[in-house]
Amino acid sequence: MLLEASCGNLERCFRLLDAALECNLLLDGASFGILAGACRRQQVHQAPLLERFVRCYRRSPAMAGLAQAPAPHFEDLPPVQAGHSYAKELMLLQHVRTSASRNASAVCRAMEQFGREKLPSSSKWLKIAGGPKAELLSSAVASSPKGLALELGTYCGFSALHLSCHRKVVTVEADLGHALIAEKVIAFAGMSQEVEVIVGHTEDTLPWLMQHLAAKEPGEPLIGFVFMDQRGSRYQSDLEILKCSKLLMDQAVIVADNVLKPGAPKFLWALSNDPAFRTEVIELEEYAMENVRDWMTISTYCQPAGPDRAFECTLLPKQIQTLEWRAEMMRNRSHRPQHGGSGVDHRHFR
Repeated sequence: MLLEASCGNLERCFRLLDAALECNLLLDGASFGILAGACRRQQVHQAPLLERFVRCYRRSPAMAGLAQAPAPHFEDLPPVQAGHSYAKELMLLQHVRTSASRNASAVCRAMEQFGREKLPSSSKWLKIAGGPKAELLSSAVASSPKGLALELGTYCGFSALHLSCHRKVVTVEADLGHALIAEKVIAFAGMSQEVEVIVGHTEDTLPWLMQHLAAKEPGEPLIGFVFMDQRGSRYQSDLEILKCSKLLMDQAVIVADNVLKPGAPKFLWALSNDPAFRTEVIELEEYAMENVRDWMTISTYCQPAGPDRAFECTLLPKQIQTLEWRAEMMRNRSHRPQHGGSGVDHRHFR
C-alpha cells in the first residue's frame, strides 16, 4: 500500500491522501491509523490528518462531527444513521452518554448492556471482553505485579476503562475511528488521566512505544500486565517485541483474547514451547453470544537469569500453518462490513 510505504515521508503521504480524496477514494480507519502512528512517532501534529479524516467521512456526519469535537463533548452530534461508517460504535457512544453516570464502572456497565440487549436483534455483535471475560481480566490484573498495564487493541475503550480501575493504562489502537470513539468514552468516564490512547499499528508503533517507555526509566521493567485483543495474527510477533524490550516485569501477566474463535494457533503453539512463559488456557462463554465458547490465555512471564533469546517460530508444523491460515480468513471475513461485505454471522462461531 502506497500510504504505508511512504510513512517515512509524511508530506508525500498527505499528497497521496489528498489525491485519493479528490478521486473519491475513501480510506478506512486502519489506513488512517497508519498515518496517525507515523505522525506520533515523528512528533507531527495530527490536526492536518484529522481534517482529511473529516473530509473522508463527510457522508457520515456523526463520525465527522465526532472527529472535530473536543473530548468529552459529543452532545450535539448529528443523529447516527444505520449503514454509515462506525454506526454501531457511534450508537454505543450515544447509549453511554444517555444512560451512564460519568465514572468507569457505570460506563462499562452501559457498554455491556448495549452489546447484550440492544444489538442482538440486529444480528450484530460488540467486540468487547464483557461478561465472564471482564471478570477474568479483573482477576488477572489483580494478581499481576504493580506496573503499567498495556493493552493492544483498544476498540471502543471498554477493557481500557475496566483495567484503569486497577492501574494506569496505555492502549494501542490501529483504527483511527475506533480510537476517536474510545477517547470520547474514556473522557466521559473521567479517566483520561489514567488511560493514554495511542493510534497506530503494532508492527510500527509497539517498537517505538517500548523505546519511549524505556527512556523514562532506563533499565527498569515497567509493564506488569498486558492484554492482547488486537488482530490474532499479530499476537506472537507483538509478544516477541515485548520480550526483547526488557520492559516486562518478572511474573508479568499476559492475557490474550479470542485465541479459539477466530483463533491464534501460531501464538498458542509458541506459548506452549517457549520456556519464558507459564500458560493456562481458559474456556469460557463468549460475551453476548449464547452457546458460543471461546478461549483466553493467561501467561506468566518468567524473567530469565541470563540473556532472553527471542523464540523462533520458523519451524511451525504444517497443521499449525493451516490453522493459522483458516483463522486469518475468518478474521478477514469479520472485517468485511467495513468495506460493504456481509461479515461473519454468529452461527459461524459455533
